[in-house]
Amino acid sequence: MSATAIAWLLIFCSLLAASVRRPVFACCAYLMTFFAAPQFWWWGKGLLTSITMRWNLLAALALVLIVFANWSRRAPTSKNCFRVAVFAFLYLINAFLVHNLLAANPDVSAKYFDLLWKSVGLAFLIRLSLHKTEDLHIFLFAITSLCGYVGYEVVVNEAGTTIAGRLEGIGIANASGANGIAAIMSMGLILCGYFIISPPSSLYRIAAVAMAPLILDTVLRCNSRGAFLGLIASGVWLIVAARSQVRIRAVALLGIGAIAILIQAGDARIWERFFSTFAEGSERDNSAGERLLYWEAALNMVQDYPLGKGAKAAFKSDLGATYIEHFRAGEYRSVHNGFLDNLTSWGVQGFILLSSAFAISYFAMFRVAREYAKENKNEMSFLGAALQSVLIGQLVCTLFTSILDGEWYLWLAAVSLAYATYASQNLEDDSTESEATSSSPRID
Repeated sequence: MSATAIAWLLIFCSLLAASVRRPVFACCAYLMTFFAAPQFWWWGKGLLTSITMRWNLLAALALVLIVFANWSRRAPTSKNCFRVAVFAFLYLINAFLVHNLLAANPDVSAKYFDLLWKSVGLAFLIRLSLHKTEDLHIFLFAITSLCGYVGYEVVVNEAGTTIAGRLEGIGIANASGANGIAAIMSMGLILCGYFIISPPSSLYRIAAVAMAPLILDTVLRCNSRGAFLGLIASGVWLIVAARSQVRIRAVALLGIGAIAILIQAGDARIWERFFSTFAEGSERDNSAGERLLYWEAALNMVQDYPLGKGAKAAFKSDLGATYIEHFRAGEYRSVHNGFLDNLTSWGVQGFILLSSAFAISYFAMFRVAREYAKENKNEMSFLGAALQSVLIGQLVCTLFTSILDGEWYLWLAAVSLAYATYASQNLEDDSTESEATSSSPRID
């Protein structure tokens, strides 16, 4: 049994023990099984996998027990939480009906429907585990740290395999290939930026500075145009949404990041792949040109089957394959677009329900962050700006790869709701305190 495996087990058990008093640590233990599941890494084979191959399920069950054990002091919720819960429940009912009545490939659809209901349930457990703003920092830093660990394995220990200039073979649950890994790591990179610019303590900043180059290098090795565009969108929005001195620091950090990219992106294939995204027809590479054909085929399928045909019907079903047979005959392929993947899977009605749940949580966070900005409370405002940047980056990423069903999108919804709830309470408390102070009699 390796030292890494022993360390993993000790940290995992310690987090579960600490979660008895603070449930957010059970979320962190779950994140360990997402980013660093023993069965996917060199150090995990042996004792850890002999104990169980279902560490992810074990952590999720522990989280359920912790949340219910702390039910009497559970996290406060809001009307927005209730509305999101309603839309999420209707989304699951719709997916259940589409899967059982309309699925073009029932076996594949069953696998993804099983992941779907578990991911939705987990998102609500995460929301109930975040009791205060400090818990948000712990949860977000856990994501950042684990992205840093993956970066360490890739850069230092040479994990994964380079195929056609792209990093493949990294074992992160629910992330498919280089595009999925790049999207997740880009999320970690933006969070690194947040902890460097406006950390809760100096220890967060030191750790983030150490992890940022490892995460960036991993993103570059994945060579995903969706992740590159997502990072650009995230960076632009971070500058737009930041305020005062925080914006100056954000601009400076992004400038350093741009220099680091120029230094680290030595492979000409990275630049060729990126710029081919914007090239006209004759200059566009095969991957980019073919992606447009997939999107057109998916739109045709939505027109023909607006109620959906089950998970991954486009194009991992015999029915879906007929829409791409004119350029990819006899192959099951991805639609390479999360929104179209969702539309063809769960129908227009399912897409509307999911979008409504996301919109409620995300816009609640947007509104509260804007209120903090008006009050010139830059730290909480910048936390909201960082969450917005992560969200926007992930939405851009899924334009180019079918990862909208990735559970981390639901994590972001849960975190957005938590931020909106606690930040609103803090604003109300500050307002009440200010009114009480102004109305108290003066003593001359």
